[in-house]
This record gives sequence, structure tokens and C-alpha cells, in this order.
Amino acid sequence: MAVSLDSKREGWEKAVKKHDLTWLNVSNLKGWGEPVAGLYGVRYLPSNVLIDPAGNVIAYDLYGDALKAKLTELIK
Repeated sequence: MAVSLDSKREGWEKAVKKHDLTWLNVSNLKGWGEPVAGLYGVRYLPSNVLIDPAGNVIAYDLYGDALKAKLTELIK
């Protein structure tokens, strides 16, 4: 799931299409005032947070091979 920090619908929709973001994308168009960004300490973009089914943060800002390795570890 992706939470956009855009403040204008046009920019948000354009980015989803441009980057072929096929998963769930949501936005309340509050930009950096987005409550979820504050809740998870997002201070820069791009950022990601890996959250388990119970809502616990597993990791921050994993990309590429590091993300694949972490997911493989968790799925064992």
C-alpha cells in the first residue's frame, strides 16, 4: 500500500500512472500534513515502512535486494 504525500490530485494520479504503481495507492492530499507520515516518522521521499500483520514496524527504507532478503527471512 502506498500513501501519497502529494497535495494536488493531478500530481498524485500522474505519478501513479508514470511509475506503474499497481498496488493500492491512497491520498488525502494533505502533503506533508498527512497523519500517516507523522505516525511512521517519514521525513523524506521516497520512504517505505515494512509493517507486519499486527501493525508492528519491521523495517524502514528497504529497497531492492535488501527488501527481498528481509521478506525472504520473514516468510521462512
